[in-house]
Amino acid sequence: MPTRADLAEQIVRLLDIRLLDPLEILLEGDDTVLALREIIRVRAGGWADLLRSADDRVATGTVIRLVATLYPGDRAFDPPVDWWRTPLGRVVATRVGHPAAESVTYATAGAMLGITRQGVHDLVRRGKLPRHPDGGVPSAAIRDRLRSAAHQSEAAAHQSEAAAHQSDAATHQGKTATHQSDAATHQGKTATHQSDAATHQGKTATHQSDAAAHQSEAAAHLSDAAAHQSETAAHQSVHDRQHRRDQHTDLNDQGENR
Repeated sequence: MPTRADLAEQIVRLLDIRLLDPLEILLEGDDTVLALREIIRVRAGGWADLLRSADDRVATGTVIRLVATLYPGDRAFDPPVDWWRTPLGRVVATRVGHPAAESVTYATAGAMLGITRQGVHDLVRRGKLPRHPDGGVPSAAIRDRLRSAAHQSEAAAHQSEAAAHQSDAATHQGKTATHQSDAATHQGKTATHQSDAATHQGKTATHQSDAAAHQSEAAAHLSDAAAHQSETAAHQSVHDRQHRRDQHTDLNDQGENR
């Protein structure tokens, strides 16, 4: 199915050439034609939407009105083969087939289907397309084949979109799992840091306790040393007094002897 923009552009171009340009010449450049051009450009988008509508009745009615307006004449509508390859030709083939013929030649059928004449011949030979009793291929069969291909394309697009959504969901889940894993790792590291801090505090407390014990032991040694010095001084004092007594006694004994 052609895009809305491509359809609208071709409709505007055809109306300019077939309707507005001759009218502008006839009216000698009247501003009314300029206003009509603006209206056509706005309405062309709406017609493109109707041609692409899911409502076959609406799309068919729009095709008939556009074809009758763009290609008026006493003869039945019979565009050149290349016309079917344009955006408007493709949408007309998909919505109504050939609007003025029950059957078309292999060359026209190929253009409508977007394949070669030989490709149409192969489809007919393999029974993929019916042969019309009057020759050629039924227009309705071409329309149905194009609609089936369009539906398959839409289904494939929906499946692709669903797969993309599933992929996005899986990616999101993966990212969520990664974030959760990172959070768990961060928590683990935090717990490790806290454990290391507690261990460090324990070691610090142990060192402080050992230092206090050493200080207490040193104080005890100092106290013992002071006691020992005091005891030594006491012994020395006693010894000195005894020595003085002994000397005094000796002097007395010597005086008596004289």
